[in-house]
Amino acid sequence: MPAPVADVLTTQSARPRILVSCSLSGPENDAWLIDDLTAYADNIGRELHSQEADFELLDVGAAASWTMDAATHLKGFDGLLVLGGGDIHPSLYGQHPIAAPGYGVDARVDDAEIALVRSAVAARLPVMGICRGMQVINVALGGTLIQDLGPESIHQVHTEAPGMSDHEVVIQPDTLLASALRAGSATVRSGHHQAVQELGIGMLATAAAPDGVIEAIEHEDRWILGVQWHPEDPDTIPGQLAALMRAFTDQCRPSEPPAPLPGERTIAA
Repeated sequence: MPAPVADVLTTQSARPRILVSCSLSGPENDAWLIDDLTAYADNIGRELHSQEADFELLDVGAAASWTMDAATHLKGFDGLLVLGGGDIHPSLYGQHPIAAPGYGVDARVDDAEIALVRSAVAARLPVMGICRGMQVINVALGGTLIQDLGPESIHQVHTEAPGMSDHEVVIQPDTLLASALRAGSATVRSGHHQAVQELGIGMLATAAAPDGVIEAIEHEDRWILGVQWHPEDPDTIPGQLAALMRAFTDQCRPSEPPAPLPGERTIAA
């Protein structure tokens, strides 16, 4: 099993400080899921370091995170990045569980990450989510999920320990995602059996797979971006993770607080 990525914090004020949330030690996570999440977190850490960003890895699967105050924990950070993990409990988006496979469901972890997203949005911090992280963003802002895409889904390899699947997505022009990766078709690596259904308040669908599944979302007037695939997978097209992390960290670099956009709505924590 790969060693967990080390926390990296320096005193260079010009470097953005990112809080990276994931669940590496949740009691409901299978061993294969923990191995994958640890390796992905390590890849994210290396890329943030190469983008000259400092970060702290917050393992929300640890018991100490379940009672944390999200707003207090975010103090001193310039952005929030939520990584992949288990499924979100359906009760948090107003549904009952269906008879389908669930992975690493832990409502305490869900509560912690939803609180982090809402607090980050209220503080006007840039927020990015990857795979589960995108789903957390959507649920935190009032959206819902498709609980299972079915056995014929193109979005994962259907084995006991589901693997990654390569497929195309179409990225909409004039979006945050297009500014990072360009508009049009892109090949991505995904491994998910759930997906965004109803969009959260202010969220827009900005990329979709050939089967119509939403593969990226972003906010209409805030820097909030989620991708459903795994750009941090080692077999992803070279440069994709770097482009996304560059777009995110550039928004997180310390500067004067941005003025509210005309007609911008307030999102409460």
